[in-house]
Amino acid sequence: MQRQGGVLSAEQTVQMVARRPGTRLVELGTEHFLYTNDPVGFADAVRDFLASA
Repeated sequence: MQRQGGVLSAEQTVQMVARRPGTRLVELGTEHFLYTNDPVGFADAVRDFLASA
């Protein structure tokens, strides 16, 4: 898998999700350090993940 700038492309991400059943993609409107740049969005995503387990 080729990486550009340390971030997966949208195509690579979609392929990864498609290959692993039960995987859900969550996109946040921020850069790499999402827990710092969007702490509410990050917390919501983690909370939703834990609630689905």
